[in-house]
Amino acid sequence: MAVKVGNSYVSQQAYDYAKAKVDSEKSQGSETNSVLQDLSKRYPETNFAVGTQPFGGKGTNNISIAPNILRKMENDPEARLEYEALIYDCAECLKNEPTKHGNSTIIARGFIINEDGSLGGWSISQVDGGKKAKTYKKVEKDELKERLKKIREKKATEKKKAEKVAEKKDAEKAAEKKIAEKAAEKSEGQIIDIKV
Repeated sequence: MAVKVGNSYVSQQAYDYAKAKVDSEKSQGSETNSVLQDLSKRYPETNFAVGTQPFGGKGTNNISIAPNILRKMENDPEARLEYEALIYDCAECLKNEPTKHGNSTIIARGFIINEDGSLGGWSISQVDGGKKAKTYKKVEKDELKERLKKIREKKATEKKKAEKVAEKKDAEKAAEKKIAEKAAEKSEGQIIDIKV
């Protein structure tokens, strides 16, 4: 379910996570000198940077934030909530999106929160033959939500399949156990002469 915060639509999980963090900071009375350091602590698997330059990171987990947005996050709790929820969704997407697509592999990618608050995405991919390609596009926040929704649906489907396989194996084991018990009951009390 999408939740509107400021000018962004984010997932309910992202909103809840960001709200809890912002409320926690308020109750602790902590002034954050560096929003970027706080984000790095919360998302240790994500590389954060200041700026809006695409292709400015290594690995497949980069998020760049415009300096004015970072200042806004430091000074405005509502903006902090909005952008932190967006960052949560971006980090989830980067973590769960596959890096192999057909005959190409993504070797670096990331999101950019631009000066106007819009979202951009970039990637560097390599075709199996060795040729590299760079792409950059403006990412609509609704598009990000759809990608996350598909990732979550795929994970849920995989989990259901795994549960069905486990149930089937459990049922097979139970049936084998019953057969073994019946065979043991029949052989109880019988004398078997085995010659060697």
